[in-house]
Amino acid sequence: MDHLAILNKEPLEKIIKGERTIEPVFTREEKPPFNSISVDDTVYFKIKNGFAIAKAKVTKVENYDNLTPDKATQIIEEHKDNIKPTDILYERDIYYKYATLIWLEKLYEIKPFRVKSPHINPSNWLCIEDINKIREQ
Repeated sequence: MDHLAILNKEPLEKIIKGERTIEPVFTREEKPPFNSISVDDTVYFKIKNGFAIAKAKVTKVENYDNLTPDKATQIIEEHKDNIKPTDILYERDIYYKYATLIWLEKLYEIKPFRVKSPHINPSNWLCIEDINKIREQ
């Protein structure tokens, strides 16, 4: 399974530099990637309002539900060396109910490509069987 993660510039740069090896995704509702991503899946990374520019393999996944701000903060702190948290994780995301931690490896930059506009997902995460189905030619 392929996934498209749409990120802001700062966290995406941390992933590309190898500083962030766990991608934390906090959501208000039970929606992807929560319970929708598995080991050996591929995540393509797209910069918000730009191109998909990198991809990585998933090596481990942990899902959390019924989070409280204290529990979310504890999860972030436990993995902070691999997450390299941004301020928004502490200011906004700790109040979300669901979290998915995604361990990444074999990350490399790819030839940039655009995603077909009907497939842009406002939740910043898209699960798709094959990335080529949404790649603009």
